[in-house]
Amino acid sequence: MEHAAAFGVEVDVVPGISSSLSVPASQNIPVTKRGAAESFWVITGTTKEHKLSNDVALAAKSNATVVILMGMSKLGEIMQLFKKEVRRVPQWPLSKTEPRNTKK
Repeated sequence: MEHAAAFGVEVDVVPGISSSLSVPASQNIPVTKRGAAESFWVITGTTKEHKLSNDVALAAKSNATVVILMGMSKLGEIMQLFKKEVRRVPQWPLSKTEPRNTKK
C-alpha cells in the first residue's frame, strides 16, 4: 500500500482474510491440524534489503506450519535451510502457491 501511495495511487484498507490463510484454504491445505503442527507462523521470505529473512532459519527448526510470503526469489535458499532439518523433509508436506484469488 505504501508503494502504491508513493506513486499517487489512492489506496484503502478493506478488512478481510489474509492471503496467508485464504490461499492455502483455497487449495484445501489446512494451516493447523491437531497432531500435525503445534502452531502456524506467517513470515517474510525476503527483507527490505532483498536478503533472506533470519526468521526462515528459526521457522525451519520449529514444529509449526510455516507460511512464507514474498519468498519466491529466495526459494532455493529457503529449501536449503529446511533440508538441514531432516525431521521436516521429506516427511512434511510442502506446497508452493502463488496468488490465485485475484482477477487478472
